[in-house]
Amino acid sequence: MAKILLVAGTPASGKTSFGDYLRDKKDFLHVDIESFEGSYLHSVWVAALKLKDMSLFLNTLKERNPNAVLSWGFHLNDLQVAADLKRAGVKLWWFEADETRARQRFIARNGVSIDVFEAQMKRIKNSRAKIEELFQPNMLTTLRPDNTCMTFHEIFDAVRGIVNTPEKRFSFHF
Repeated sequence: MAKILLVAGTPASGKTSFGDYLRDKKDFLHVDIESFEGSYLHSVWVAALKLKDMSLFLNTLKERNPNAVLSWGFHLNDLQVAADLKRAGVKLWWFEADETRARQRFIARNGVSIDVFEAQMKRIKNSRAKIEELFQPNMLTTLRPDNTCMTFHEIFDAVRGIVNTPEKRFSFHF
């Protein structure tokens, strides 16, 4: 059975790093939605969005690898796309991070203006109810206020619990 995950969440919460972990250690195809422009998969993604039929993109992923993870720090006006993916069978996960710690990690990247972080955090706060409605119960606090993190193994165990038994639903509180 194919397992396709969408990992979204707070900036600097470990979305892309977890996708890389799944690729490197668990034989998943990792597609970083924010950086695959120009690729064949991106052209299929754009076509699927235009046709409002995510199965086109998902079937292409499954042909490449039955296990795939999409990491996406999407704009919250894309919540409908995430909802469409969920309806198509993708398991959605939200990675939450303490804002102060996430800001520190974001700044340490030295690549993007802090204004991008601040704008995304404002959008997340303004859309919190919609995010929770869409992603619950699959919300994990991956970066805590004391600067400790969930390990990739801990995250994988949590995700695997949902992916392998879709009828079993539970929350993780840390």
